[in-house]
Amino acid sequence: MTSGWSGCSRRGMKGGVAEDTGSAETRSLARQLDAVLAPLGYHCLHGVDHVGDNPIAVDHVLVGPGGVFVVSEEHLAHEVRAGTDGRVWCGGQSLEAGLDYVLELAGAVGSAIGSPATGVMAIHGAEVKAPSVVRTVHLSQARNVPLLIKRRGSYRTAAQVELAAARARARLSARAWTAPASPTSDPRPVGSHQRSGPIGRLLRRGGRRS
Repeated sequence: MTSGWSGCSRRGMKGGVAEDTGSAETRSLARQLDAVLAPLGYHCLHGVDHVGDNPIAVDHVLVGPGGVFVVSEEHLAHEVRAGTDGRVWCGGQSLEAGLDYVLELAGAVGSAIGSPATGVMAIHGAEVKAPSVVRTVHLSQARNVPLLIKRRGSYRTAAQVELAAARARARLSARAWTAPASPTSDPRPVGSHQRSGPIGRLLRRGGRRS
């Protein structure tokens, strides 16, 4: 539980359980995503905890004119930068396992709704000096994620968006959902699995997934 990743993550450990340090920021990002993207035709799902019958931990799934995006939030204490070896590092620890995890989440969501999904790592608390896209995963400071997705433009028709959104509604279990017709809705608090951050937990275990 206290392997190398703990030196990079800002989450403390208390009684063997990651302390809840990100819930307010997660809710804030959910509101920002709703406010910026729902008026543009995006369906915003927050706190996705199941794909079909399979448990999963995804902070946000966005389905809209620019495609499908799977956003995983992380709270990091050190600068995120590209190394001379071509990998991305945070405080001396490689983020390769984290990128693998985001790709895995995007693949699971995309397969479930029958549409390719783009992974986004939304980073709180650390300056991001790495390339903006690494292995197809977008790396961004969390506050910039709504604008990042907005800039993707529109290449899907309204009918295509609604079909993907209908599949998402049928196959993903989300704690809160904002449809384009109601962009001002206030997301409900998300579950503790998002607040503790799946990538941080994964890398604290030394890259082993249970």
